Amino acid sequence: MNGRPSARLQARLDRTVELYRAGSFPWIIASGGVGREGFDEAVVMRDYLVAQGLPPDHIILDSHGDTTFASAQNTRAIMKERRFTGVVVISQYFHLPRSRLTLQRCGLSPIYTAHARHFEWRDIYSSLRETAGWLEYSFRRF
Repeated sequence: MNGRPSARLQARLDRTVELYRAGSFPWIIASGGVGREGFDEAVVMRDYLVAQGLPPDHIILDSHGDTTFASAQNTRAIMKERRFTGVVVISQYFHLPRSRLTLQRCGLSPIYTAHARHFEWRDIYSSLRETAGWLEYSFRRF
């Protein structure tokens, strides 16, 4: 990451913009960690969303979402604090089962999902990797 979202992340953010504008949710939690390049992914996401016209005061930063597990735990804390009653997860299609499982195991519901409209050939590998990740998370203690 060079301070701008990758094509894959941008597709997720574009889907977020679309659903936010459609009234699917009033708040956005931008969850990510600091990458090897030193950029805070949550801040990069917020900056992109604001550049697309979304209100910055409706974007909550989670700069400690280094893993799916950490993002789910942080989301649970944010939802409890703000009394949110449901969550929409937006990610790549292959990541949604593990995201949903993790949020469920953290006690959150209802959980809705939407996927980015983006495909790369590496998604085939990523799908296989996510299967292994889902299995690991299904046995993990929460």
